[in-house]
Amino acid sequence: MFAEILFPATGKSEKVYLEEETLPGVRVLSPGKTRPRIGLVLRELPPESDLFPRKTGVSVLDKVPVISPDLLSFLQWVSWYYQSSLAQVIRTALPRELLHPPRPRVCLSAEGREILPVSIPLVARLRRAGRRGLTLETIQRSYGPGALKMVREWLKKGLLKEACPLSQKGRPLSIISPEILDQTRTITPTTAQKAAAAVISQSLSGDFHPFLLHGVTGSGKTWVYIKAVSEVLKRGKSALILVPEIALIGALEGAFVAEFGQEVALFHSFLSERQRTETWLKACRGKCRIVIGARSAIFVPLKDLGLIVVDEEHDPSYKQEEGLRYQARDLALARGQMAGATVILGSATPSIKSYYLARKGRLRLISLRQRASGQRLPQTRIVDLTQVERPGYLLSRPLLEALKERLRGGEQAIVFVNRRGFATLVVCHRCGYQFRCLNCSVALTYHKEEGELRCHYCGLTLKALPQCPACGQGRLEILGLGTQRVAEELARLLPEARIGRLDRDVARSPGRLKKVLDDFQQGELNILVGTQMLSKGHHFPRVTLVGVILADLSLNFPDFRAPERTFQLLVQVAGRSGRERSGEVIVQTFSPGHYSLRHALRHDYEGFYQTEIGLRQELNWPPFSRLASLLWETPAKETGETLARALERLPELVSPALEVLGPAEASHHRLKGRWRWQIVFKAPNITTLHQGLKQAQDLIREASPPGPFRIVVDIDPEET
Repeated sequence: MFAEILFPATGKSEKVYLEEETLPGVRVLSPGKTRPRIGLVLRELPPESDLFPRKTGVSVLDKVPVISPDLLSFLQWVSWYYQSSLAQVIRTALPRELLHPPRPRVCLSAEGREILPVSIPLVARLRRAGRRGLTLETIQRSYGPGALKMVREWLKKGLLKEACPLSQKGRPLSIISPEILDQTRTITPTTAQKAAAAVISQSLSGDFHPFLLHGVTGSGKTWVYIKAVSEVLKRGKSALILVPEIALIGALEGAFVAEFGQEVALFHSFLSERQRTETWLKACRGKCRIVIGARSAIFVPLKDLGLIVVDEEHDPSYKQEEGLRYQARDLALARGQMAGATVILGSATPSIKSYYLARKGRLRLISLRQRASGQRLPQTRIVDLTQVERPGYLLSRPLLEALKERLRGGEQAIVFVNRRGFATLVVCHRCGYQFRCLNCSVALTYHKEEGELRCHYCGLTLKALPQCPACGQGRLEILGLGTQRVAEELARLLPEARIGRLDRDVARSPGRLKKVLDDFQQGELNILVGTQMLSKGHHFPRVTLVGVILADLSLNFPDFRAPERTFQLLVQVAGRSGRERSGEVIVQTFSPGHYSLRHALRHDYEGFYQTEIGLRQELNWPPFSRLASLLWETPAKETGETLARALERLPELVSPALEVLGPAEASHHRLKGRWRWQIVFKAPNITTLHQGLKQAQDLIREASPPGPFRIVVDIDPEET
């Protein structure tokens, strides 16, 4: 047959003749100049043998496609939407092992185990390696070229054999801890939960049905998910469950394994490459019907996909910020539509975009307004940092007294540091004034070296002032903090407390992450200091106090979504308090009157939405427009400035419907030794965005700047 083959590693495609019939999505192994290459069959071509070379040595690797036809169509759509090559999309989607030629491996045969003496070092090592065996490169590197001659002789005699290639393995992957099955609780669903499950169950007919499940923290959304999955399985279909953080998978895994046992598999970056590959292959063959994973799981090739759940759909972690910059929540809706599946977006604080779509009728809204336990939502009080004593760095007297009270009562507390990235805040110590852009209504970023405040949308620059421009008397204070500093201050002020920390540094190690969560769950820690990882999904029954160190850090991040993020973080982290006993939340801030804080104080999502959507419409921010950013970075500052000058005339060339912001310095103007600039586009639709991006890249090519540079295109950026 004649076929078009894409080689994802290089991005090149070839039209070749294959000796055997095969299907799109199947991998082939093709000889290369230095080493074999793995390609992917994209499509069968008409039988025009004179036009294509009869390439020899091309072998088919799979009986079952590793990318099904419907998944291949989905990946091609992703390539178009995000203006990325199909090769990059496939490299992002597939486990790495499936795209790299397997290195030859040998292992001992049954006969070799009996005959070859263990006193030979190579034999001893082969015994330890088991069925996985050793690569020829490892053998040569460890035992010298003479060892390969010995290996060849043993292969001829049947004492060694080729290690079983991964693509042929059929054994199940053990990824569920048995002890998880003992961690379940009997749950009596509320009337609202039953009603929500019934509505969703009626939609599982094989057509696309998108839902927004808006349930307050602790309302029992997980129970609704489980019932929906159960109905999908009864119909012979499969389900995909997405969570924003790997740290949240454990709790959800326990609930699902207790209900569905070995039907459940996991897919995320904490698994080894081998485990991810085996999960992928099991899904291809229909050997698992439920996959729980982080954002990359959106690409898993589940057969007969009937349901996609996106838990905590508002979370910005669903956006990939490197390589292919996809949004897993948006892709869930796209994949669900292509597959004719039901999609549930769940959150206590839905994204403005999703709630807007629900109000417009494009998502069906289901609400859970009460906690499943019957407990009331915690009381929240705001501490104005301009008016109170601070015994420790950004630790007020009211918060410290509340922490001491919990320690005396044997209860637990969470101290939340809502810091985002490298954000710092310039604030008047006396009146709380904070600097914002007059054009874009976003916070200005302080640049210490230049002594300037800048807007990273439009480029507005102000000189930092010695005194507050609002009250004329206050001292301007530059604030920035991390979890480690807060934990150290708490240890100094509360020496009797047992304090733990949960942030990105801790989460990089699965062992440390599990230990911190287990210690806190079991009462070994009194106080847990953490970032936004603590704000969702976790159930800590002993927690009766949540303290938010400085709400202003997220509120004044230079992003138009800052009020939305702040409201979501405050409501979500408040939801960790008072799950089984009455709870309290203390929010420290220099901006006690801000609308996002006032509505969060009352757990008033609808009120916040009405205020925020009005401001978005006035300034033409999403969901009333579509956004894209084009960022360029270069080792030489002059190269970046040349490109910036070339792009200054872009507004004259593009459609009047396209609004161009910039060019301006990126929020982190110098990062990892590279200088960075960006342009932000606003448009009414995706087509206009694509056109603007193309025209910008044409101008960059015409400019032919001196020196190397890299361009990053981001459709629907979460941070700009």
